[in-house]
Amino acid sequence: MLYLAEVKKQIKGFIGGAKTELKLLACQHNDQTWSAVPGDETIACDELAQAGEGALVLVNLSNNRQLQGKPELAGIELVRQLQKLSRLLEKTKDQQEEIEQWKQSLSIQSEELTRRQMDMEARLEQIDQMQEEFQELERQRQEMEANWQRFRAEQERIEQLHRQIGPIDWNSPQVGKVQAIIGRLFANPDRATAVETQIQSAREALERQQTLLKNHLQQLEQEKASLEQRQNDINQQGEAIKTRKQELESLVAALQESQIQLQVRESLLTSKQELLERINLEIGATEDLRKILTGAGDTQSKQQVDIKTLENMPLGELQETVKNLQADFDKLVRFVNDQEEELSLQCQAVAELEEKLKTANDYERFDLESELAEEQERRKMLDETLFGQRRRLRERQAILSQYLKVLRRRQGVMEIEDNLQQINLEPILLQLKEKKRNAQQDRQRQEKEIEQLHSSIQELRRQIAQQESDRAAKMQELQRQEANWEQAKAALSELQSRVKLYEEALSPLQSNLTKSRQKVEEVARLFSSVEQPQASA
Repeated sequence: MLYLAEVKKQIKGFIGGAKTELKLLACQHNDQTWSAVPGDETIACDELAQAGEGALVLVNLSNNRQLQGKPELAGIELVRQLQKLSRLLEKTKDQQEEIEQWKQSLSIQSEELTRRQMDMEARLEQIDQMQEEFQELERQRQEMEANWQRFRAEQERIEQLHRQIGPIDWNSPQVGKVQAIIGRLFANPDRATAVETQIQSAREALERQQTLLKNHLQQLEQEKASLEQRQNDINQQGEAIKTRKQELESLVAALQESQIQLQVRESLLTSKQELLERINLEIGATEDLRKILTGAGDTQSKQQVDIKTLENMPLGELQETVKNLQADFDKLVRFVNDQEEELSLQCQAVAELEEKLKTANDYERFDLESELAEEQERRKMLDETLFGQRRRLRERQAILSQYLKVLRRRQGVMEIEDNLQQINLEPILLQLKEKKRNAQQDRQRQEKEIEQLHSSIQELRRQIAQQESDRAAKMQELQRQEANWEQAKAALSELQSRVKLYEEALSPLQSNLTKSRQKVEEVARLFSSVEQPQASA
């Protein structure tokens, strides 16, 4: 298990060895969380050359508190944990902003529901009004049926009278008999008056029926005119709906085109960002190489060894000093090699995460990007740490080399001085400088293009949002118009049925009424032809 510990004190042994006492502060669990270690538990380990008292280190302990591996300085791990905490705080802040956006969205949806409820209430009022109009139409229909019943009764009474009188054939021999009968009727003035009264009553009844029928025919013409007007209105509504559909299709096509452009620009932005990251890595690598080259050339000049002091130092003391320097150098070499190996493993981990990120889906991408950012930051810190360690190693090596030369010369060991000319690094440094300058220009160009892409993407997103709003509004308006159109067609169909019913009912009535009037007029002419001779007599 991994523990965070504090270096309390270094204990020197009797035979030159040393022990370090570590106080356990916190331990890491399987879920990558940390908890404090209760009490003042301490452990002992070998001397830590790279850490003094009060330093924080990471140690691996077994279940029985046995040290596993070498302690490591905890600075990098603490920085990584702090970065993780910072990212967690940023993620929490983003989630809070997302919650606020959801609250605003819910508020807007609540307002939309209120508006829809008001629209629903208005439609219910329209439905109530339509029901009242339907009830009024039903009342008028019942009145028309009642008038129709009265008309049928009058018609039956006239037909009954016609059956009583029978068909009149003016050329028939029976006309004389009828005239004789009418003559006898006129012989009795009361009977003649009664017949005239009945004929007049029949005429008046027929006139009333004709007036009533005329009113219904006028109403029928009005209904036909209204039917034609409604048909024209429905045709116009159909054309308007067709136009709206075409406008909606054009808007949807424009919206799809904008979405495609957004996807293309976002893909281009991703490519530009990846290219910018590679350029930054190239600039960093160039700068690191320049620092290494300049550091290699300046090491000899920066490290000054007092040769005169070494010449005057007792030989035994000089040998002990060289031995200590050699031990420190070997320890530092092992430490740097371990760091180099860790950096190599870290680079492999970053490469593996980058490969996984290329094939990851949207659900895995966020976690992988976060993990990749952590690993890249860890690799960067290791690289920066190693840069200083490498330089320190070269300085120690140069100092040790000076001490060894003096020691061997005093011991009488002859060394062949290599008069190798120093490598002229100036052309390489100039090439690196030119390469860095070109990369920086390329980076500025890419950053400018990325900024322009960000602006265009934001503008395109606003345009898409406006197009979405327009599409939703036009869709809602189209649905409302289609609903009104369907209602108008239903009302038109009802009106057509009513007009057809009126036509089918009123046409036979007019025919029967005309026949009845003809029969009554025939009886009246017959009665008049008989009445005139009687009056002259």
